[in-house]
Amino acid sequence: MEWQFWYAIVLCYLSTCVNTLGLWWNTPARIIKFESTLVTPATPIKPLASNQARFVWPGMEPADQGAVLQNVINGDGQAGNWSFYPEYCCDPNEFLEGGFPVYPGDLITSTFTLDLSSGIWLDGASITPGAIGIAAAQAPFQASFHFNPQIYPASTVYQMAYLVIELQQGAELDWGKVIFQDVTIEAETTNRTWCSAPLEDPHNGTRTISTPVTLNGNGTTTCYIQSVEMDGP
Repeated sequence: MEWQFWYAIVLCYLSTCVNTLGLWWNTPARIIKFESTLVTPATPIKPLASNQARFVWPGMEPADQGAVLQNVINGDGQAGNWSFYPEYCCDPNEFLEGGFPVYPGDLITSTFTLDLSSGIWLDGASITPGAIGIAAAQAPFQASFHFNPQIYPASTVYQMAYLVIELQQGAELDWGKVIFQDVTIEAETTNRTWCSAPLEDPHNGTRTISTPVTLNGNGTTTCYIQSVEMDGP
């Protein structure tokens, strides 16, 4: 199945209401591919208050941090629910209507690929059900979304790749570890140092990263990290 629409995202963090735990890789040149597989976490325990939200996402941002292209799982207002959707945030802010339910143990592979000739991104998503999803009669799922950054000048060149847990208005990380697997970032540079030096969001928490592997070819560097684990304090 293929869904296609044009979108851009502008993410504005309000430090007084958003708590994030994450990592990001700041590349010295344009990213042309970013792929990761998120293991859908255990179900959140506590229901959310009406003004709270909890998200986990991989995404990309330009150097000026004016926009984010992201694939999000949302811990819905009721305990135990996750849903998946692509998002552009936050001015304007749009979600794929309805979202797609996912279950603990589902593998969500997000692949952002830049068409070098047109400058348009293909945001691909593939969901492989785990044991809980299979028991719930969930079928494997694939979709793709086109994003034209040229419509939004602040979004034209992405140089930062993110893996993030985002908690809004006092929401808690009460479900345990978040695991990303097979993280791959390809950028138009022969510099390798950025791969082994991800930046950490300053909020408390633990992060475990497998040893990065780099490969140069055709004027690009590919950075591969087998596993990233994040958890609360």
